Amino acid sequence: MSALRLVIVAAVALVLAAAPLLPQGLVTSSGDGGVSVHAATASSPLAGGNDNDDDDNDDNGDDGDNGDDDDNGGDDNDDGNDGDNDDNEGNDNGDNDDGDNEDGDDNDDGGDGRAPPPPPAVAAAPATVSGCVANGGSVTLDFPGGSATVTNVIAQGINVRLERAAPAAGPQGQLDAIIFNAFFENCGGGGLADPPPNVNLGIRYSVGANKGGLRIVTLQGNQFAEAGIVTVADPDPNNPFISATIPARTAAYSVVQR
Repeated sequence: MSALRLVIVAAVALVLAAAPLLPQGLVTSSGDGGVSVHAATASSPLAGGNDNDDDDNDDNGDDGDNGDDDDNGGDDNDDGNDGDNDDNEGNDNGDNDDGDNEDGDDNDDGGDGRAPPPPPAVAAAPATVSGCVANGGSVTLDFPGGSATVTNVIAQGINVRLERAAPAAGPQGQLDAIIFNAFFENCGGGGLADPPPNVNLGIRYSVGANKGGLRIVTLQGNQFAEAGIVTVADPDPNNPFISATIPARTAAYSVVQR
């Protein structure tokens, strides 16, 4: 046994002598005279020189696997980007182009060269007007070139009806188309007492005329005359209006330029 111990001691001495040449290990002796070899703890990447270069190279080699991961990540990203972009381009852009832009085209159609619709037609003035008017009341009949108004100036209420007549039947020198028939009766029906009361006839014109030369005339027999009618021109030169007092008797009336 003593020879064996000597061999072990000699081996330990040789190991201890060679320990400086083993930078990557730590050698210790066990309590029972045995030898244990422990792997050295890895140092920080910044602690060494050549050893770290080797480790870095190894790590870089391992990082090649990460390159595979990059490839995979790249593929995934490409797939994700391609998918998202395709979806966006296919769905969103397509929807915008097909829907909104076409609606815009519809708006353009509204601005084409078509003329706007005409304004609503103005209702034509009635050819006949009538009413039962008390003192101060009036009835007005409109013409293209003016109007005729009969005003009741007596206490008794009377029914007044005015009707347009054919302009061709008017007198020579007639002012525009101012020609009409006037009818008078009691509001309850029946003719007025004879002689009839007087009423006021006013004529407003909207055509060019010499107001001083205008005359209100009535049909007497088979011609228009101003006998018994006194025409009064409004003194205001800016007011195109003339008037006369007439009997409330059925007759045709017109205006002529003298």
